[in-house]
Parts: sequence; C-alpha cells; structure tokens
Amino acid sequence: MIKKKVLSGFVLSLTLLFSLPSLAFAIPVVPGAYGFGMETRAAYACGVDPVVLRVRNLNDSGPDSLRAALEDGRPRVVVFEISGTINLSDDIHINSPCITVAGQTAPSPGILIKNYGLWVNTHDALIQHLRIRPGWDPNMQNCNVGMIVGYPGPNDYNIVLDHMSVSWTAGKTYAIGDYSTFRDMTIWRSISAEGLFQPYGTWNNDGQSDKCGSSAVSAAYGMLNLAPKNLSIIQSIFKDHAERNPASGGATSVFFANNIIHDLRQGTYWTPDYVGQPPTQSYEPGALTVLNNVYRFDQSSNDYGPVTVLAKPGFWEDYYPGTNPTATVNIHLSGNRKDMKISGATPPPDLASWFWNPGACGGYCVSSFPNSNTRPIDLPGYPLLSADEAYTTTLANAGARPADRGMEMVD
Repeated sequence: MIKKKVLSGFVLSLTLLFSLPSLAFAIPVVPGAYGFGMETRAAYACGVDPVVLRVRNLNDSGPDSLRAALEDGRPRVVVFEISGTINLSDDIHINSPCITVAGQTAPSPGILIKNYGLWVNTHDALIQHLRIRPGWDPNMQNCNVGMIVGYPGPNDYNIVLDHMSVSWTAGKTYAIGDYSTFRDMTIWRSISAEGLFQPYGTWNNDGQSDKCGSSAVSAAYGMLNLAPKNLSIIQSIFKDHAERNPASGGATSVFFANNIIHDLRQGTYWTPDYVGQPPTQSYEPGALTVLNNVYRFDQSSNDYGPVTVLAKPGFWEDYYPGTNPTATVNIHLSGNRKDMKISGATPPPDLASWFWNPGACGGYCVSSFPNSNTRPIDLPGYPLLSADEAYTTTLANAGARPADRGMEMVD
C-alpha cells in the first residue's frame, strides 16, 4: 500500500510539473540538472496525457514486463513495483516517442538488466536509474552495446540518460548517434565502467573482426559517439576502459565537463572515420569542449593525453581506398586535472596525437594539434565546477543508486 502511494505521488508530481505550459521549458526534466535536451517534457511531450505502465515482474516479456512497457507505442510513464535482475533474450527497442522510464521508483536494490541492452531510436525520452550489464556468454550473441541511442536515428532528439550505470559490455557501454541530424542529448551523473576484454576476437588485415563484427580482441571499450549534434556528458564516471573515454568522430559536437576518467590508458579522442555518413561526402568540423575533468592514468607513462587526435583527414583514403572523409575538428581543453597512479610519473600533455599503426599512416598521422582559445561548443548557464569540486561531487552522485554504492565507482 505504501509503495503504491509513493508511485501515485510520483506520477501526480510529473503531471503537475508538465501540464503547466508556462513551466514546461523553464524547468529541466531532471530538476537541478543541466544539458542539451533537458527541456524535453519526455512522456508529456506528445501533447496528450501519457499512460502509466507498471512493471510488476522480472520476466523477459509478456504482460507487466519491462519489455512490454518500453516497446509500447503510446506516450508513457514506466514505473516499477518490483526490483531485481531481468535476464533478456534479446535487446529491448524503444522506438515510440514520449517516454519516461523512472527506475528510481523500484524498491532497493533497483533494476539490473542482464545479457542484452536497450536501443533508443526515438525522440523525447528520459531514462533514469537503471543498471545494464550485458556480460559475456559464449553461448549467445550478446556482445552488444549496453545502450545504443540514435541509431539509425535521423529523427531522434531530446534524449536524457540520468543516473544510468552501464558496465560489463564486450562491445561498448554506450553508442550514441549515427546521423548528423541526431541532436540534443545529455548523459547526466551516469557511469560507464569495466568494458570486457574479449576472449574470442580475431585480427585481420581489414581491421577489427570478432564474433560480433566490431571490437578488437583487447577492446574494453567505453563510449562511442557517432556524429551526434549537441551532446553533453556531465558529472559522470568512466572507469577501467582501455579506450573510448569517450571516442568521438566526424561532425560530432560534445560538451564534456566535470567527469572522472579513472584508470585509463587512452582518454577522450576524436577521429575522422566515425562519421555515420557515406564516406565520400564533406563534413562540417567536429567540436569538442573538454572542461575541468579529472583524468587518472593507470601507467607510469602515457603518450595519449586527456584528448587524442588519431589521424588527420586524408589518412582513410590511403588506408581504405574509395573513402575520402574531409572531416576536421575544433578542440578546446582547460581546467582538467591529471593524476598519475604511480608516484613520480610524468603526466602526458593535454592534447596529444597517436594512431594504432603509425607505419600505415602514410604521412597523415597528427604530430601536433592546436588547442582552440574559445569553446567550439558551450552550454550556457551550466555552473562549471573546478576539477577538484567535480571529483567530490561526481563520485558522490553518479550512477543508478549512488546512495547504495558509497564511494565505489561501480554500482
């Protein structure tokens, strides 16, 4: 009875908040949060009252299941009357717009999604307080991404991921966008952690190949951004990824501020090949603004730096004949803190350059790259924390259930 009253109160508060037109764009969909797309009304954005769908069991599918609620075609608020692990037999696809998924309504310890992940291919979506851990099982094709957002996505926008925890993926934790028309998204106080080193991959002359046709043998990848416009990643944690902390490419525009990147070997990077468009056309410049983050390096020396430019335009035409991406990027870094795990180690430069096979670059590898004096993408109104403040605040508040995990970086 108490739980039902709490859920009813939660839904009523949403109704009052978003049924007032004068407040609809004055209050972010997550109170106290900042970022692109935060003006969405989520479940209330379609102009009709949403249905309230209650998840009452941990079944993979069927009535009152998570899959049934997320794949429903109506504007909807999804709440939970149960907690525990949901073992999926396949990915769940969110293809219909105007949805609020309120994982915080689940009793402790909350909801954990296992074996597969979520695909979000729509607009006006708010997804909160869920754990996703696909894991690896040699008996199933489950080396997918924990969350795929905006793929194929030409009409996707206003998407907010709030207090999400995605880990144990054999591909990538998050993959964001695949068209330049995908826009306005925020990842707020979330966790990307512990990408898996794949035991079954192979390496060939054409690049990366494995059971799933993507990541390399020693992937342990984090987040990949494929040309989204106006993506903000704020007060979040990236932990124990070999690389892609995150990776961005082509015309991607990312505001990356007040995050913790822990035990990294390669930090935030940009490359012209992740463009999500036919490789023969021209692209507008990418934009990366990287402010007041904390990078904690796991080695005594590191050539990658907090931001790494992998190759200048022209490389891919030589290495992959028939392609000619002309993408370039404007990057601004300032206020970032670099911590070395080993005492006395020399911190790397802020803006470095590297490529995984320098001998194949044909003269196109970047030896230096300018740091822009101005921010190529900005988030007006965001009260930027110092790197020291960000470390304390982000560590205390990120993830699906930050009060339950204490000071650990994975929950």
